[in-house]
Amino acid sequence: MVDRLIFVHQVMPVQMLAWVIMPEHVHLLVRPTGHRVEIQDYLKKLKTRFARQMLDRWRDHDASILGRLQDQSGRSHFWQAGGGYDRNIVSEDEFIEKLNYIHANPIKRKLVTSPEQWRWSSARHYLGLSCVGPAIDPVRCD
Repeated sequence: MVDRLIFVHQVMPVQMLAWVIMPEHVHLLVRPTGHRVEIQDYLKKLKTRFARQMLDRWRDHDASILGRLQDQSGRSHFWQAGGGYDRNIVSEDEFIEKLNYIHANPIKRKLVTSPEQWRWSSARHYLGLSCVGPAIDPVRCD
């Protein structure tokens, strides 16, 4: 997922402000910078190829999880149903709240005890540590 996130960040006009990759979901704080960028297009580019790769890998290994990922017609789905939680951030306080929520996700799940311990998160960037994922864009208020 990290590689896909980096690729999509490089090819789409979207500011990456925060991210965390969890075992079964992803949180992103992004800001489209192009006038014709729709968040749905960004998410489709991010999610479709990754889902296909994961399903193919699980099929190659005859993974037992595949049976739990099928809809009524027998078609497998990697991502959970629903559109996620997309919203516009309207204040600096709300931005900081969402940033902290994203970075605290691995702690809430008891995967780590501090945000910088989770390697797959932009929290490391904000603390001045090396980060494995996409670069965080400077916050611009234009």
